[in-house]
Amino acid sequence: MKRSLLLASAIALSLTVSGQISSFGSTDNAAPASSQRTCHAHEKHVEMMGLQKYSDAVERIEEHTEEWAPIVAQQRAANQNAIVTIPVVFHVVYR
Repeated sequence: MKRSLLLASAIALSLTVSGQISSFGSTDNAAPASSQRTCHAHEKHVEMMGLQKYSDAVERIEEHTEEWAPIVAQQRAANQNAIVTIPVVFHVVYR
C-alpha cells in the first residue's frame, strides 16, 4: 500500500515538474503571465544578509563547505565512494 502510494506520488511529481520545465523552456514571446518568475528567494537572501545572525550562519556554511570539498575531491581521486547526504524539506501547501 505504502509502496504504491509512494510510486503514484513520484509519478505525479515527475509529471508536474516535467510540465513546468517544458513551459519554461518555451521561446514563445506570447507566454502567459503565470510563467514569469514568482520566486523571490534571492531577493530575500540579499535582504536578510543585512541581519547579523543570518550573515554569520551563511559564513559558517561557506567555511564548512571550504573544509569539506577537498576531502571529497581526494576520495573521488582515489576512486573511493563518497557518501553525501543532502537534507531535503518538502513544504506541502494547500487551502
